[in-house]
Amino acid sequence: ERYKAENCRCCPSCNRVVQKLDGCDSMKCGENYHGGDRQDGCGASFNWSSAPRYVPRVERKEVPELNLDRMKVEGKDVRHFLVTCDLCGTCNIRGPRFRCVHCADFNMCATCDQQCPEAHEADHVLEVVFSPEQQYNQYLPEATPVEVVGLAKTPSLNLKEAVVQQYFPVRGTYKLKLREPFEVPAESSPGPVMQILHHAVRAVQHVLQEIAEETEELTLTPGARLEVLQDVPARFVQIRPEAGDLGQILEAMESQREAATRNWTALPRGHPVLITGLARCPEPLQVKSLGLCTHFQTPESCSSCRLSGYPQSRSAGSSKGRGKGSESTQLGLLEALDFQEEPASVAGPLLANGMLDVRLPAGHAIYSVAISKVMPIVQSTRELSAL
Repeated sequence: ERYKAENCRCCPSCNRVVQKLDGCDSMKCGENYHGGDRQDGCGASFNWSSAPRYVPRVERKEVPELNLDRMKVEGKDVRHFLVTCDLCGTCNIRGPRFRCVHCADFNMCATCDQQCPEAHEADHVLEVVFSPEQQYNQYLPEATPVEVVGLAKTPSLNLKEAVVQQYFPVRGTYKLKLREPFEVPAESSPGPVMQILHHAVRAVQHVLQEIAEETEELTLTPGARLEVLQDVPARFVQIRPEAGDLGQILEAMESQREAATRNWTALPRGHPVLITGLARCPEPLQVKSLGLCTHFQTPESCSSCRLSGYPQSRSAGSSKGRGKGSESTQLGLLEALDFQEEPASVAGPLLANGMLDVRLPAGHAIYSVAISKVMPIVQSTRELSAL
């Protein structure tokens, strides 16, 4: 650790430890800048002198209680991206990772640890790593291929393939489109055979229940047919290895993370954004039918309102008996709304009062929202720099 602190830096994109042997300060994560000596890495280019220094990870840890049943379940499907097994050569190790605490960089997958227990020095200690050191599951761009992992209450949903439709940074959740529809198992009383099987796997079920109680999971209706998963916590989502250019996905993640932390003073017209907070209509809305929602659709047909629970205009029955004032009261409900990570696009320049006009995708309704409540959506560092 002392040697790495004195001689190594970290990749600004994936935080992988990099050592400079000779040459100029131009670096490329995972290989020589001008090609050759290919290793694990995201492929991002950076400057050695400006890269963050390696921080030694020297700390005293308490020995955790050994639970063999839980070890068989926890971390079973997670992937350790940019980590390769030094025995079989498998990249992006799936499941528990065995890391040597004596060697600078030696890792084994669970399969090699079982089949080749004597493949490494006998006096070296291997640390079992269940959770990846780097979690690449936040700010994933739209259409990123992912898979569901780590669910305890509905384990049959694990490893189901999906694509990202939207990420909600405030809630830290995803909206996922499943590659194939999923039938939620229906609740039923077990028969004699199932009772025997139930006793055989009781220990595993107990472990799954313990994990489920410690983490908030999805609430699914038994017997339902799902094509889209709503509000999936990021910890249950991971990139599929065959997603394509992992470096490009990581660049999009870091660009969006940076965009979320900046204080914006101007955004180009038409740029996609997410708005969170109170938004007001610059001019009174002229709505002919009071049965329309804020997206100018009927509440029954508006997927945004029905699935996300956004405010809707009240039905005529909610203002019965108010006479002529009932219409203006209901129109007033549409003039100021509290949005929660609603997708929109920039519709005008930033005003002197710090408000920005945005346009909702459905119905083309225009609202004015504080610029501090707007987060632009970006896909690359080049797009971020252009804003």
